[in-house]
Amino acid sequence: MCGARWAAVIGESGMATCGGSMVRTVESVAAMEADQAADEADRHEVGEVLLAVEAAIARVERALAEMADGSEARVDARRVLERAKTDLDHTRRRLQQNAYFPSPQRNLF
Repeated sequence: MCGARWAAVIGESGMATCGGSMVRTVESVAAMEADQAADEADRHEVGEVLLAVEAAIARVERALAEMADGSEARVDARRVLERAKTDLDHTRRRLQQNAYFPSPQRNLF
């Protein structure tokens, strides 16, 4: 280590010099860990929403499977459920792509 006078902080970067090499200060590591914990908590919440969306998709599929063909009212209900399934599929895909594979233009967090 560099002893009691081990580092001189350079600007607000959280970096310091020690024997000519750059090192992170304890404060910058703690801030980075807090950011990582917040990101993980956000991803957990998105995961919970994804589970709920997937459960809703499964429920719609069960309802469609149990629905018998017949009257006009059943045809309308079937159409509504099919549309709901399509919308839920799009929502699930968008959440997965934005949360787990974010692009620089579309960053969820």
